[in-house]
Amino acid sequence: MSKALRFAVFAALAVGAALAGAVPANADTVTSTVALGAQPYGLAVSPDGSRVYVAAFDASAGIVVVDTATNTVVTTIDVGSEAIDAAISPDGSTLYTANYAGNSVSVISTATNTVLATIPVPGLPTAIAVSADGSRVYTANLNGDSLTAINTATNTVIGSVAVGDSPQSVAVSPDGTRAYVSSSNANTVAVVSTATLTVSASVPITSGSYAIAASPDGARVYASTSSNVTNVIDTATLAVVATIPSGSAVRDIHVSPDSALVFVSNYGPGRIDTIDAATNTVISSITPSASGYAHRLGLSPDASVIYTSMIVDDTLVAIQRETAPVLSGALPSGSVGTAYSAAIAGGGLPAPTFSTTSALPAGLTLNADGTIIGTPTASGTFNLSVTATNSSGAVTANYTLVISGAAVLPATGVDAAGGALVAGLLLLCGALLVLRRRVTRAGTL
Repeated sequence: MSKALRFAVFAALAVGAALAGAVPANADTVTSTVALGAQPYGLAVSPDGSRVYVAAFDASAGIVVVDTATNTVVTTIDVGSEAIDAAISPDGSTLYTANYAGNSVSVISTATNTVLATIPVPGLPTAIAVSADGSRVYTANLNGDSLTAINTATNTVIGSVAVGDSPQSVAVSPDGTRAYVSSSNANTVAVVSTATLTVSASVPITSGSYAIAASPDGARVYASTSSNVTNVIDTATLAVVATIPSGSAVRDIHVSPDSALVFVSNYGPGRIDTIDAATNTVISSITPSASGYAHRLGLSPDASVIYTSMIVDDTLVAIQRETAPVLSGALPSGSVGTAYSAAIAGGGLPAPTFSTTSALPAGLTLNADGTIIGTPTASGTFNLSVTATNSSGAVTANYTLVISGAAVLPATGVDAAGGALVAGLLLLCGALLVLRRRVTRAGTL
């Protein structure tokens, strides 16, 4: 059986995978579904969150560009072959695509949506990743059993290294020193030193893997397996420290910017799970479509929106994450007559609105975004009860705000100079008065 055929067989098996175990209640909401007109695979979200670039596994479609503000397709980019994955440079100026049948990488200007260069790579590239500094691009090559490194300054191949049987996914460490490669027919994760482009270690995992991701803090790597679990790897020891049941074949993994959450797409049931990275447990799940299958994932810059390409439906789905509001921290003190500005610490998705029934110090206002601003005109200690509210609920916390009396301003340099001038004038007047008396006395002699 050819490797290309095995890739297709995996997809067929995943479609038939049964949902296993109880699923936590959904706390997220589908906010848009965009018809792409082609079979979608990998995707990349621009750093500012304004665009999603979807690799369409269709030679006539190439890359489909979606405007996230209007949830519409704004254009398609022809890369001349079957695009299977996409990655974007840290500054958002350049998009890179892995072209499966074309054995190439396309370099695309996001300003003009045009192909700037096409770089040959060996053996059916299935996945692509960009280093955090944007200096390198890496492709996992299915038929080449290899990882290829590309210099983005020259758009040339640096070299390739053998990594395992049928590599499917690649992730780069935040510091750029390592590339992690998962392979569907090797029960290991290859750890590649990017400086020497050699395999420095192989981490045993439970079975073959189709997806891999590195946490932004560099502490963990997450690798899916065909045995329906996600392996959690400690990057310091390069050992599996936990496994997370998924219920079916996981096709993609992403980690939130703060490394606190892990998002996985369960291909068979089309379900997306959100995992608490501290406890390695699923905290929420959503099935975006009754007929499609969640495939690849992308995140908005703040991880408030999950994007997923849906097989069968041929759509891009946006999911608004919902979490209950939280409040924390304390308010800084202020002074009468001095401008005051402070934000109440907290969070929640969607972003909560803030309100209070307590009397604020005269001159101050609580805005809906949680900022207290103004210039206080009264001193005292004020006890405030503040409530944060969003669609997931509300929470109330008590705060103490101390406003001191008007401060006594110290003498400035100008004031001191003025005082010295006045003192000098007084001395001069005194001297003139003495002189006048002497002249008067002399005239009377």
